[in-house]
Amino acid sequence: MKFAGFLTGAGVAAIAVWGFNSWRDISDMDRVTAIIGDHCLPYVQFGTAPFQDMGRPVGVYDEANLSDSVTGGGNAIIYDNRFVAQWGESTDVNSAVRVCSVADSYVMANSVGFVVDTPAIADWIEGTVLAEIDLVATSTALGSVPSLLIWEPPAQAERFSGLRIILNATENSVSSVLILDDLPD
Repeated sequence: MKFAGFLTGAGVAAIAVWGFNSWRDISDMDRVTAIIGDHCLPYVQFGTAPFQDMGRPVGVYDEANLSDSVTGGGNAIIYDNRFVAQWGESTDVNSAVRVCSVADSYVMANSVGFVVDTPAIADWIEGTVLAEIDLVATSTALGSVPSLLIWEPPAQAERFSGLRIILNATENSVSSVLILDDLPD
């Protein structure tokens, strides 16, 4: 009798866990919009620390492709080892920018990036992000080979300055996100 009660309880728990996971399925579209809107844009614009309580720091054996020119920030392996996030400041003779990037991780050999409807991401950026920020799309051609989708300040602005959003994408995937903005004076 105790065994039957145990099986009934385990069955109810399994159904509850399955139902919760089905109800709260997070898609790659949700992940990309969160990276852009909740983590990278607030970081490059205001210095708000991104990716808090997400993932883990990059370790020695992670084979992460991190930029040596980005300093004063951090990095993390996020979304079940699928992606590497890096943020910080990059300064050289001509510019000083705050950078936030998320790219494929070499830890997961089967990762192809975020599997999304890339035109839907572009529409989300155009409709949501650009409603508050004055950027224009300067490169939006998509195909079966990776290409860059770029949003930057209007043409009258100084080249390579200001807020920029760059996605490395195909028609149905985004392999990396790069957002940068000039450091405040």
